[in-house]
Amino acid sequence: MDPRSKCECEIVEGEFKENLNLIGHDFSKVDAHARATPKSECSSVEQLSNHLTSCWDDHLDKLRAIYVWVTEHIEFDTDPGDLKNCGADETLKTRKGGFAELFNELACKAGVKTWKIKGKTRGDPDDKIDCKETDHTWNGTIYKGEYLLIDCAWGAGRLNEKSKLEKHFEPFYFLTPPTYFIYSHFPNDPKEQYLKPQITKEEFLSLIHVKPPFFAAGLDIREITGNVITTHDDLICFEILRSQPDEGKPLYAVLNWDDKKEHEVLIQRKVGYDAASGKSFKLQTSCPGCGEGKLEIYVLLEGNKGPLASSFKVVNKGDGKNHCQFVKTYKVPYEFTIQPTHKNLKCDKDYKFEFTVFDLKEEEHPEFSLLSPEKKLKKLNKGSRCEDGSVTYDLETKLEQKGEWKLGCLKDKTHFDLIAQYNVE
Repeated sequence: MDPRSKCECEIVEGEFKENLNLIGHDFSKVDAHARATPKSECSSVEQLSNHLTSCWDDHLDKLRAIYVWVTEHIEFDTDPGDLKNCGADETLKTRKGGFAELFNELACKAGVKTWKIKGKTRGDPDDKIDCKETDHTWNGTIYKGEYLLIDCAWGAGRLNEKSKLEKHFEPFYFLTPPTYFIYSHFPNDPKEQYLKPQITKEEFLSLIHVKPPFFAAGLDIREITGNVITTHDDLICFEILRSQPDEGKPLYAVLNWDDKKEHEVLIQRKVGYDAASGKSFKLQTSCPGCGEGKLEIYVLLEGNKGPLASSFKVVNKGDGKNHCQFVKTYKVPYEFTIQPTHKNLKCDKDYKFEFTVFDLKEEEHPEFSLLSPEKKLKKLNKGSRCEDGSVTYDLETKLEQKGEWKLGCLKDKTHFDLIAQYNVE
């Protein structure tokens, strides 16, 4: 079950014209106004609401100002997931607890219709929702005939291991479409999903586990239908589509196994580009043994750091015989894919090496070669340019020597830029 493709959002007939799209919308003035609210304007809910919203005509800006103020100033009051549902006045006074209650009352005072929705939330694939810790309250509203959802508590930040709120403004939970919101929020009343068809509790629990960066990057997981990946031969392989590719924010993944170690995951771009679905990537990894682990996919923002986009529970019924190490690659000024993908290769065996370079300019003519342990070069043959701008270089050869074989770009007779390194046994 994939709500984004299988469900439609409910609308108000006669009022709806088009779906709200906040990508690129400039809220900087509204956000700055909300964050600069002086303490003198916070004596009562009515006073605060008037200060935040009276200078804006559009309900969109009024709701945004309230969302920013609440996420900035209210703290969690209890253990992870168990958010205190105190009243708006008490929340404003203590600055703790009732995110949804305060948001709802501030909007009401501003003449904007919102309501509270009670239900369950899931922040991790292993979360159980039949417990008090997952009870939660969020808000709903209608904007130009479209049902949209708001969660100030989740927009305020994250609870760390010590159950303390780490402030981090998350705009994703402001006016979120129901088809996105349902991946983490399951209302007690099915009608408050605002989906057609509605999904069941069992379907909710089987949805893939995703975070806001998953949607921001335009990701779509192919060949995996739930949040558990089961393999019988140690091997995991599936396709990831990215409709909003950004070379400055590459994908990265890691497999955490029950041996408490992190194991390699290889993500390589596939040849071909579809304007509708974007770029396609192939994810490969292998399990070190029989047991369970967790596969985590990240969108890197800077260096090797980035927010979690999606995660899966992995169950391997194999014995680990197919577990392998991937070839070590180095950073070069090209986006590329490489074959073979295994680090360890066999001596006196024939291999076909393929190196595909993406977005290569017409005037660029790099030469790629395989360097033997004896420092002898074997040049890769250049193929024709594909429609997506990629060029594949290949070489069929026998690896007749043991040791380190290196694939690189030959800049001149003395300069060899290392791209990948194999170990031949």
